[in-house]
Amino acid sequence: MTIPSSLTRLSIALIAAMGLSACHDHHHNSNNNNNDDDDQLAVEVQVLDGALNGALVFADLNRNFELDREEPYTYTDENGKATLKILNSSLKDPSGNTVNSFKMIAQAEKGDPDLIYGSETPLTTPVVMAREIFPGSIDGLIALSPFTTLTDMMVFPDALSSLTPETYQAMLTDIATAAGAGNAGVAGGFNDAITNDNLHALIAAELLVRSGLIPGSLEDLAAVYNGSVVGNSPLETAASIKDDANTMVTELEENAQKEDRDITGDDVVKALTGYNPGGDTPDPDSGSDTDPDSGSDTDPDSGSDTDPDSGSDTDPDSGSGSDSDSETSMFDARLIMGGYVPEVQVCWDANANNTCDKGDSSVSTDENGLFSLSFTAEQAKQIASAGYLDLVTLIPAGSTDIVLGAPGTVTEDVAVSTRVYAPNLRNSKDAVGSYTNVNIFEALTALTFGTDDNLSAAEFSDRLDSVALALGLNPKTVRSDYNNVKKPTLENIRAVISGELLQKYGIMPGSFKALQNQRKTPVDLATLLANLERIKAIVDPIVAIPGRTDCRRKGSH
Repeated sequence: MTIPSSLTRLSIALIAAMGLSACHDHHHNSNNNNNDDDDQLAVEVQVLDGALNGALVFADLNRNFELDREEPYTYTDENGKATLKILNSSLKDPSGNTVNSFKMIAQAEKGDPDLIYGSETPLTTPVVMAREIFPGSIDGLIALSPFTTLTDMMVFPDALSSLTPETYQAMLTDIATAAGAGNAGVAGGFNDAITNDNLHALIAAELLVRSGLIPGSLEDLAAVYNGSVVGNSPLETAASIKDDANTMVTELEENAQKEDRDITGDDVVKALTGYNPGGDTPDPDSGSDTDPDSGSDTDPDSGSDTDPDSGSDTDPDSGSGSDSDSETSMFDARLIMGGYVPEVQVCWDANANNTCDKGDSSVSTDENGLFSLSFTAEQAKQIASAGYLDLVTLIPAGSTDIVLGAPGTVTEDVAVSTRVYAPNLRNSKDAVGSYTNVNIFEALTALTFGTDDNLSAAEFSDRLDSVALALGLNPKTVRSDYNNVKKPTLENIRAVISGELLQKYGIMPGSFKALQNQRKTPVDLATLLANLERIKAIVDPIVAIPGRTDCRRKGSH
């Protein structure tokens, strides 16, 4: 398998023109693909205030608070968990001895999914968390949390060489106790189940982040550790939210007792959304860009023609002002393969036969790959009842392919079938410019389950995460408009090139008939991921330019 020289030249030209720094973008480690597991240290971590999905996790081996080219990194899954594999050779000091400890850093951005006891809410502020890791004392899952971050702030740089796991654990206990988080704050795992101890720890962690008491960028983290920022001691910072956390836990427990029911994740999200740090009274409308009951970033009550109880972000019966048989535009989307694909037909596969039938609702994409499917009220009810929308399209060879603003040509026929679940069914009533991204990575994921398989949205999301990580991509990227030329990044380029190669090397079916056959005999997920690792091996050298070593992810957006 060789990569076309034209694609190589295009990729390098794009990277050079954009002035992007390049680094090896491996899932587990940036430099260990050819090494046995025996030569690596596997560290399992969980990033918590709630469980943070899609957070960047890296080993800051040189302690410069930047992600450098040779430092391993990965991204967390929907439970905030990740496994980072680190070459044992990179943990040696100049004398050849294993270092006493190294720093692990996690970075999440505002808007990232924050899963709180099963209820998802957007992260309200960017946050960076850290923890000292002792190579000789790793035992099970290790939490990175606001409590470990404050604990790290108590450690003087000169004391790192003599710091013991026992001393670090004692300091972590002091921080957790000061915040009212108790043993749950020390052990981590406080987002696993709602108990009194776990609830105290989770709410304390959330309040520390929401109050801006934990650094929001790598620069902020470095400034705190280097003494450039003078403020309260870490213990005082932890203690500053204890009373508010205790009050919130008490109110949650009392309300649940009055209604004779258990506390739910939705209850906790609602209480946190109403939190007003430093204010006299909680304001339930603060942070108004989120509604904990809506499941989206929009307010289901805005624009009075929407129905918040419809089970999705749209109401198929609203918007037309006419009778129930009229057509209602309910789904706006953008088709992205490698790039945008204009002037191709996209169909609602209502009978799930993986082809575009004559009677199927269909529409053509515009010059930017955008399309809007319209349905009668009866059809909309059918989709709402199913909980998802199945789409199919055939992209003929010779079709235009707009890659990061540059027009190209699709070289192979590609048949696509994918499923969009109810929470992602968006239309322009949700917000100006609101649309769902329908892309090749989702289509690839759809090949792993049969036509009759009743795959849940969570199961589909898990498989999509696996596809992304096998290709060296952040799971957030494969859910975004990665072909957006306005803000191109190295991650965008990796996604675009990966999408192009998936088409060029025949991993996607080339006709509706081939698609039908493949869905009858689904692709084994493990086999698919192994093939994607080979695609990744091709993409790695394209996005890694020798001599460019500045690979940190700085700041927050």
